[in-house]
Amino acid sequence: MKRLWKPLDYDVEMIKRKIEEYENLSDFIENNKSMRTWLSNHKISLRKLTDKPYRTKKEKDNKKSKQNDKGKRQQKLLVGNPSKLELIKAEIEKYDTLTDFIANNKTMRGWLTKHKIKLRDISDKPYRERKGPSKPVHQFTIDGTYVRSYNNARETEAYGFNYRNVSQVCHGEKKSHKGYIFRFEK
Repeated sequence: MKRLWKPLDYDVEMIKRKIEEYENLSDFIENNKSMRTWLSNHKISLRKLTDKPYRTKKEKDNKKSKQNDKGKRQQKLLVGNPSKLELIKAEIEKYDTLTDFIANNKTMRGWLTKHKIKLRDISDKPYRERKGPSKPVHQFTIDGTYVRSYNNARETEAYGFNYRNVSQVCHGEKKSHKGYIFRFEK
């Protein structure tokens, strides 16, 4: 049978010569993916083949200065614009839950995310309302033998069950979970 592709067969010396054509290793890697893959498959480190840096000092300094500028800009926005934070706090107070605030204020939520401010840090409102009191759950074997009771579905996690699956069984969406049947108290 005829092969449709030719296996890659490089010589280490050839790769060394190719590396010398580039200023740094990151340029070599970017332009010679197949050679880099061959080296990786043969467990040959680029560092052993050459003393060239991955990036030049100039590229490293540019990257660091960009990161520093970004951090300074974020601090400046926070310090220079405390009224924006107060405006967001006032807007949160208009809603019952943080989920409602997020759904209706994508730009404000984006601003908080950009400045690494968590909603929990500026408001003690719940993310969502509780639907009501939790219901006790009873566990039975497949043949209907009572095993034990729990105060709620979440409590079953301590015994190795997934509370969402337990809840689905209680609501009739699933037949059983891990060989047991669960029912809400009537």
